[in-house]
Amino acid sequence: MTPYRQPVAGQVQPRFNKHHAKARGIIECCFGMLKTRWPAFFLRALEIRPLFAPKVILACCILHNLCLLTGDISNILEEDEEEEDEEHQEHQGNVPDQGDQELSAIHLRARLAAQVFAPGELPAFPKRA
Repeated sequence: MTPYRQPVAGQVQPRFNKHHAKARGIIECCFGMLKTRWPAFFLRALEIRPLFAPKVILACCILHNLCLLTGDISNILEEDEEEEDEEHQEHQGNVPDQGDQELSAIHLRARLAAQVFAPGELPAFPKRA
């Protein structure tokens, strides 16, 4: 899901973009920690089926959490914060082109934004032919 390219002045679209950017930052931070702890998996191409990739990521997350629970913190957080600051500066204001998106995804984003930030203004889904 992408942010609004040119948010309309008001409450919904700018707030959606703000929260979208915040969530993206958190997700990038998480992947940064995984890349630091498991470089063999995240810094080179793995030859696995795309449907298996989420299982590898989940396993790495579970193992990472177990490491944290046993006190194996090392310097992951410090390295990750520096890396994420650099990535955030690179991506700030970088909104992907929406020209290739399906219409349904645009409506889904609009409904999600309205549901979270303006529940009384839910847009209707387009009717299918």
